[in-house]
Order: sequence, then C-alpha cells, then structure tokens
Amino acid sequence: MAQDYIDADPVTTFAFYDGEPGESSSGTVLHRPVSGSVLSGKFTTHGGLITVTCGGAKKTTQLGHLTPITLAELLMAEMARAA
Repeated sequence: MAQDYIDADPVTTFAFYDGEPGESSSGTVLHRPVSGSVLSGKFTTHGGLITVTCGGAKKTTQLGHLTPITLAELLMAEMARAA
C-alpha cells in the first residue's frame, strides 16, 4: 500500500563527531532543506550541556536521555526554522 502522508517541505539534518565522543566532545551539524542553502554549524558538549552554533546564533540545552548527535540535529533544525 502506498504511503498516504507526503511531507511538503522535507529537510535533512544530520550531525557527526569531529573526533572521539566523550564527556567533552565536538562535532559538525548540517541542515539541508530541499530548496535552499545548506546551513553548517558546530556543536560542543561539556559539563552536561550541549551547545549548537550556526553563524551568529547559539542554542544550549541540557544533555538528557537523547544522544548528543540527536540533540544537535534537533537544535539545528529549531535554529533553521527560526531563521
């Protein structure tokens, strides 16, 4: 059966570590809408917090049950929607 739901504005957001993951880690996060420019940012984790920066914008939240990669992707998507 065909899928009934079609996302009108699909995007791709993904993140990866620049080195080995650990207590203090860093990585890159990318956000690519179907039409438009790719946004590139960085994320860092330290002291139980994760911060994503992109251009002049920055967003920080506590690390919790989600992986830092997943949180970086979510924060970047939120920042892209707000831009």
